[in-house]
Amino acid sequence: MSFSVDRYDIYLNLGLSREEYEGNVHITLKGETDNLVLDAKGMTINNVIQDDKELEFAHDTTKWKLTIKGKVASGKKLSISFRNKLSEGLQGLYHAGSGDEEILTTQFEPNSARDMIPCIDNPSFKAVFSLKVEIKKDLEAISNMPVKEQEVMGSYKVVLFQDTPRMSTYLLYVGVGKFTSKSKKLGNKEVILSVPGKELKSDDFPIDTAIKVIEFYENYFGIKYALPKMHLISVPDFAAGAMENWGAITFREVLILTNESSDAESRIRVAEVIAHEIAHQWFGDLVTMNWWNDLWLNESFATFMSYLCVNSIYPEYEVWKTFYSSETLWAMGGDALKSSHPIQVEVKDPSEIQQIFDEISYGKGGSILRMMEQFVGPEKFRQGTSKYLSDFKYSNAVGKDFWQHIQDASGQPVVRITENWLGKMGYPLIEVKNENGTISLKQSQFLMDGSTTDETWPVPIIIKKPGHQDRILLEKKEETIKADQFLKLNSDGSGFFKTRYSPNYYRNVSQILPNISEIDIAEMLSDINSFFVRGDIAIDEYFRIIDALTQKATTPAINLVAANLSSLTLILSDNKSFREHTIQVVRRFLNLLGEKKPEEAKMITIARSTAMEILALFDLDYSKTLAPKFVDFLTLDPNIRSAVALAKARTSTDLSELIATYEKATLDEDKNRIIAGLGWVDGKENHERIIQMVMNGQIKKQDSAGAFFQLIRNPEGRSFMFERFEEMVQVLRKFFEGSGYAGVAVQMATPILGLGRVEEIKALLKKIEGPDVTRGISKGLETLGIYEKLRSRIR
Repeated sequence: MSFSVDRYDIYLNLGLSREEYEGNVHITLKGETDNLVLDAKGMTINNVIQDDKELEFAHDTTKWKLTIKGKVASGKKLSISFRNKLSEGLQGLYHAGSGDEEILTTQFEPNSARDMIPCIDNPSFKAVFSLKVEIKKDLEAISNMPVKEQEVMGSYKVVLFQDTPRMSTYLLYVGVGKFTSKSKKLGNKEVILSVPGKELKSDDFPIDTAIKVIEFYENYFGIKYALPKMHLISVPDFAAGAMENWGAITFREVLILTNESSDAESRIRVAEVIAHEIAHQWFGDLVTMNWWNDLWLNESFATFMSYLCVNSIYPEYEVWKTFYSSETLWAMGGDALKSSHPIQVEVKDPSEIQQIFDEISYGKGGSILRMMEQFVGPEKFRQGTSKYLSDFKYSNAVGKDFWQHIQDASGQPVVRITENWLGKMGYPLIEVKNENGTISLKQSQFLMDGSTTDETWPVPIIIKKPGHQDRILLEKKEETIKADQFLKLNSDGSGFFKTRYSPNYYRNVSQILPNISEIDIAEMLSDINSFFVRGDIAIDEYFRIIDALTQKATTPAINLVAANLSSLTLILSDNKSFREHTIQVVRRFLNLLGEKKPEEAKMITIARSTAMEILALFDLDYSKTLAPKFVDFLTLDPNIRSAVALAKARTSTDLSELIATYEKATLDEDKNRIIAGLGWVDGKENHERIIQMVMNGQIKKQDSAGAFFQLIRNPEGRSFMFERFEEMVQVLRKFFEGSGYAGVAVQMATPILGLGRVEEIKALLKKIEGPDVTRGISKGLETLGIYEKLRSRIR
């Protein structure tokens, strides 16, 4: 018997106690079924009633399944009464913040709605939600829809919200607390910014950006935003960066609030995150993937669209310059490992979902979308997207549905091309040789360990020539094209592949610089960095090409090279010569950028900040000149605060001044800058103090992983963190249960903590094995092997 869920009518008594709540959910089906199976985690089921008759049920508390025995009839309300505890972590329904800023809030993606109410916690089972909450009368409740009515009863009040559209369970939101809000109108809709507590520490930039973003998407998709309000909610302690609950988007403070302490990079990041989450209101909320196999359909599209949108509404931010390094290169790093996975990955069990919220689902998927948009043309891509959303609104779809619509709009073989890119992991290396007036292209799989395979891809390639571009589709392993006016492959880094040219091309590379873009230069430098790490080119050649390609202050190149050299210096931490090379290059960058000028491009400001931070880490003389500024930390130019905090840490022997300023700081943005510095103060007593700050809540749960990782990055902190590694993983598992944080932390920590002690780290990893860290362990160990080869080669 087939059935669907028509609606959930939910009542929650949230005034019961600080630890517990009780509730009732009425579930109405379309169609009928025998032995209905619901998801219900951690709660106590009091009774199940239909037609005033109590039904038998079985609650499996290992698989968290609630089976209602007998027939559940169509159109009749199935009433389930339950009692539950608030979550101790950052999933489900949980406490966040303290004092006046304490709230109750929810985070359900991917499958934690079952932590709050009995439901079918599956994205394909969309339903209408009616929510009623009982709370103390001096508090406010926020949900996806506006309040329909409320009634005060003594010291409590009951708040009923308007019905939602049909949506998936993971998009439901409940927030309760004392909020300060501001709002603006967009036609007949309201855009609201709410923060816990008495003070709204933000200017109007987030609301103004949200309005511009909604207008952009309504125009691009040709579909109006569906709900009467757009709520932007700052959450004091939040595992995710942000969450696209339909009509009630939640954010970490640093990703939604802007003020006088916000640096240039922060404002751009806030705009991009707002655009990402609002894109989901169409792509994810209005149309939802059928199952988590197609997670990329949500996240890849929101990633790509956020840059497209911000580039349109704030062209001065030049965000395509950061897309390549932030998204494409992030994904390429992970996808060059044998332990990677395809974009479209089979998910058999909900416990597997959390591990695919990664660089592949976000960065690679977004990069493939950009590659295909450039291949079919922006307008054809937009038309196909609009038709797809119109055809599947308020329902579910699979990835092939989307690509078929792009193919129908463009007339290009989109489905055949994308099946290859989505269905298998990895990407190609294209070798380019210029011989006798022709260019020969040869593709093979690129892997960071130096091996390869015979895999081939249908590769859309844009060839840069003076003043114009040519487009080809490389489908064979080898192909020849005309060399006429050839400058380079992969114009503006639009393709998802690496390119290796002949030694002669690199020797003369400065000749093409006037005719290629800043992104082109960054793309070439990224490829060179990969070739160096895996042993394809020598260290002298590596630095020679860097110098040749960075003679001018091109910001994507400076940011990329500085970040790469920083990472390599930490891997090669005992190599004094490499450190000196890094300092020399980054000092040259800082000189190229010069002193800050009024109204300078934001990318210039960000590049200067990056260079200053790296010098603060590695150049003690520079740190000594910068550290005295820390006394005025909270009033300094926000763009130099991170570098000053690092300089203070590198020149300190204890944490006292850093912690004192941390306690004075009222904004998470400033606190995070200081947390980034804490781990760089040497000494076991200082390292122990940081762990204590995590455990006693002085450092928020959401920031704990960052505090741990700074200790891991610091060569002087690695032995300490090796001893505390198992404890760190267990803490992160507790704080971030239901998310992928523990796996990501293991993946990032393993190749650093394992340097010089491979067998010891393997033994340690066996102690923390589990389904939540399986991918993290395999990726981490594979990366460690690559780093160890690099260290043995560069002495």
